[in-house]
Amino acid sequence: MKRWLAALALACGLISAPHAEPAVEGSAPAPAAQLGVVVLHGKWDNPQGHIVGLVRQLKAAGFKVAVPEMAWSLRRGYDTDLAGVERDIDAAIDGLRKAGAQRIVLAGHSLGSAGAVRYAGRHVVDGLVVLAPGHFPEGKSFREKTGESLARAQALIAAGKGDEVDSFVDPNTGGRLKRLALPARIYAEFMDPEGPMNYANNSAAVKPGIPVLWIAGAGEDEGPKRSGYAAYQRLPEAPPPRYLEISGVHLDIPDAAAGVVIEWLRETFGAN
Repeated sequence: MKRWLAALALACGLISAPHAEPAVEGSAPAPAAQLGVVVLHGKWDNPQGHIVGLVRQLKAAGFKVAVPEMAWSLRRGYDTDLAGVERDIDAAIDGLRKAGAQRIVLAGHSLGSAGAVRYAGRHVVDGLVVLAPGHFPEGKSFREKTGESLARAQALIAAGKGDEVDSFVDPNTGGRLKRLALPARIYAEFMDPEGPMNYANNSAAVKPGIPVLWIAGAGEDEGPKRSGYAAYQRLPEAPPPRYLEISGVHLDIPDAAAGVVIEWLRETFGAN
């Protein structure tokens, strides 16, 4: 086990599982600026919210960073479907490539991690970082909160009214709930336990060969931790993903994990 990992374990109660292989020994380190990182914020958040410390430290370490405002920000309120979400990520990646990034890592916090995992199952990226995974439509608690709204949305879709706007429940971590007005078809895309945002299914679809760093908060509630670890276990086995738990609760994790993420990027991609 790497010395940096052992030191972090002593410092913040880190727990590790099998991890991705580092860059080939003896190869010349690549400049950090050749690695681009797209960071996706969480539900009801924004690029200047809970990921801002992580973004600042990534930039200070020399990485190129893109931070798009996602459809699930509080301002946007799910104003596009998942195809639109993919276009937003495509645009962020394209911007990094035009700025000189030769490899792309996709990182996400909470619902942003769910979006990143889904994207990594449908597109080519060079690495994936999951921070405090959230948004598990397949989870029991999630289904209980969204059941009535989802049934209503699905009834509208079945009646050919998928674009009709209604008020639906949107659950978030810590038992928080909001009612948002959005089209029934978009609500169903994000909330259907058997739909395209099923976290475990998307984890299983991640393309083999993508190094994955998966970081959970040791202070997270028991339910989300179980859901997150179940999804983690469905990732491809090669290269072996790395699972870590660090001190902190859900909203603290991006900032708390910044040093771990930077060291993993350097180790995995040989970036200095």
